[in-house]
Amino acid sequence: MVNFDPKDPAVNKEAHVLRHFDRAGNLIGSAFPQLQFDRYQRFRFIDGFFAVARDRLGGYGPRSGNAAYTEISLDTMTMKEYSGTSSNPSKFGRADGLAITDSGIASVCVDYGSVLPSVRTNYVLDRTSSKWLPVSVPLMGGFKYTPNLIGSDGDTLVFKAGRESGFFSVLQ
Repeated sequence: MVNFDPKDPAVNKEAHVLRHFDRAGNLIGSAFPQLQFDRYQRFRFIDGFFAVARDRLGGYGPRSGNAAYTEISLDTMTMKEYSGTSSNPSKFGRADGLAITDSGIASVCVDYGSVLPSVRTNYVLDRTSSKWLPVSVPLMGGFKYTPNLIGSDGDTLVFKAGRESGFFSVLQ
């Protein structure tokens, strides 16, 4: 946890903010001292999304503007950062969801709609090229817009449109 009050005397700025525990509650590893986080990085935490898979933690934020995706290996506690879906996002582009599958596919949904119906685009991260590639998701529930990405289940991405949920595999 990051304490957002830098003047708080209880804050140990050397304490690691990311801690990994096993199922019995024993600390496996930790990383990233609080003093490493500047105001912008803290803002990305507040206004972004987090997703966890078996071997990694991913964060995408801020939801609007110049976003970035940060991925942390839970095995090595090393961090890698990737640019967001667009280097010049429209003023209406806003991340709607983030998911990571068990096999490591990172996916983000961005809403570019300025008026209804919303226009969403789903992307998957190509780590080799460090780029987000758009993917097509079938329409659901009779709606004429792309469903919201709400998470993952194993190697399947989970979407929601209205009151319906859909499960789709994305091969990479």
